Amino acid sequence: MQKERPTRQFTRQEVAEHNTTGTAWTIIKNKVYDVTTFLEEVRFREVMEKERPTRQFTRQEVAEHNTTGTAWTIIKNKVYDVTTFLEEHPGGLEILLEQAGQDGTEAFQDVGHSGDARAKRDTFFIGDIVESERTKYMDDNVNWDPKSPEYYNFHDQKTAVDYVIYIFFVVLLIAAGYFFLFM
Repeated sequence: MQKERPTRQFTRQEVAEHNTTGTAWTIIKNKVYDVTTFLEEVRFREVMEKERPTRQFTRQEVAEHNTTGTAWTIIKNKVYDVTTFLEEHPGGLEILLEQAGQDGTEAFQDVGHSGDARAKRDTFFIGDIVESERTKYMDDNVNWDPKSPEYYNFHDQKTAVDYVIYIFFVVLLIAAGYFFLFM
């Protein structure tokens, strides 16, 4: 049986004094943890991801990757290498191969993929389309968080057809009312 090793006791004030990049402590469930190296690793990763330029691809380069041996697709000007995911894709590899080598944005969005599917997609990211060949999408400035008011503003926009249908039903109701009242 293993003996519990004695732990040192710290006051909250002692822990609070360790709040710099050189020494960072935190309390979780009344236990004190030194998270200095963890924070350094996280900060390093964040800096590296921000600093590291992504590879740039032309649409022609992406078009060359349209087989089971190498399948790339574009979604919202980002390039994804989905070759290793072909066999795992829940909709079957044919779906991905139809979009391989081209812009699959509309197909991807039309399906209404879950947050998990979007996170999985992000693991296949390999670069961006070159600036001069980027497509402007009508929903580029939409906040896709369902908790945001912008989400509903975008999805609730009325078109001319909506108003024509509304007017048609109002006229139909008036005609029906007239018919039942005076006939």
